Amino acid sequence: MAAVFRKRIAFSIFSCLCFLLTSAGAVSVSATDEGKGTTAYALAKELLIKKHDAVSLRIRHCREARTVISADELDLLKLERETVINGLQYLWVKAHHDCYRDEGLQFIYAAKMVEFAAGERHTKDYPELEVNLAHTLLEDWAQELQQRAEYLLGIPLEAREKLEALEGVNQPFDLITSWRNFEKRSESQ
Repeated sequence: MAAVFRKRIAFSIFSCLCFLLTSAGAVSVSATDEGKGTTAYALAKELLIKKHDAVSLRIRHCREARTVISADELDLLKLERETVINGLQYLWVKAHHDCYRDEGLQFIYAAKMVEFAAGERHTKDYPELEVNLAHTLLEDWAQELQQRAEYLLGIPLEAREKLEALEGVNQPFDLITSWRNFEKRSESQ
């Protein structure tokens, strides 16, 4: 019974991977992963490598494509200094994560597919770097949830609405430069 279930799972994984790889224009893979395992495992590893490259590239793009929130705009909010910095901190994390969330989820999915396709035979071959990245992404998103809870509980709705309406907070922005500009402006007034 368990063997039949494992075969069905392996076939389902293999079918799903074949669909994903062929729809993504994947290169051909040998029937075995250098003699180490099943085709499903080889396909899963190939998908993982592609998704790792995609999420790494996207994260790099998100870090480079940062705007600066205008000190004028922050000034116009007429909010307390503490409210502005706490709100900007959460909105910065959210914008950054949103920028690469799709690629990150696809990568985590691919990492899980390798894990399931590997079974017990390949635990030593399982790519540790990819496991760590998947874990790091999930940890970051869990921390974002904690920060969101603090944001929702610690900042009044009217202030959140003002912060969220700022131009540029829904895309990656440079938190440090934005804050420094705001601080300089506040000190000079």
